Amino acid sequence: MASVCFLVTAFSLTVHLSSGYHDHLYRRSDDTNPLSDVVAQQAADIQTNQAKIATLEHKLAAMEAQIHQTPYLFTAHTGTTATYNTGQPILFHHIMYNLGSMYDSLTGTITIPRDGVYLVSIRPDPNGPQNLTVQIRVNGTPKFYAYDEHGGPTGVSAALNLKAGDRITAESDDNGTEVESGTLISVVLIRPY
Repeated sequence: MASVCFLVTAFSLTVHLSSGYHDHLYRRSDDTNPLSDVVAQQAADIQTNQAKIATLEHKLAAMEAQIHQTPYLFTAHTGTTATYNTGQPILFHHIMYNLGSMYDSLTGTITIPRDGVYLVSIRPDPNGPQNLTVQIRVNGTPKFYAYDEHGGPTGVSAALNLKAGDRITAESDDNGTEVESGTLISVVLIRPY
């Protein structure tokens, strides 16, 4: 009886081992499915990365186009000594840069060509021992002042959010003040939007 039991147990172990072997073979044939899943996932990742690359290439092309656009820069000094009254725009006769045709030399007005952040700088230069206050106005509204007590040139700069069509003037804040030829102004687009 013990040998029959052993034989039955051995047979059942053999059957179990045999079916496990076939299961193993069956599982081995299934191993190709995870491989095809990996290949499919990698193909999906490649498509996703290609889309990301296309988006980055588009953004890069837009940035390059911005870089190669006309720079907007105006820098000039008065070039002559003249007397100005309060609220009268100072005229800048010696133009060093007027890229983007921003400045009207007849009115002393700088017209902003496109929306963006502009760096606006002014350095007043009074004639003789007098003081000189120059205010920068945008569309008639004072934005900032520069003051010189004739102790040497001083300058003030400010970054301003401006819109296309905004008009900048530099005006004397003192009535009957002589503005020396070294009064300097500069307006440059530093960040378009």
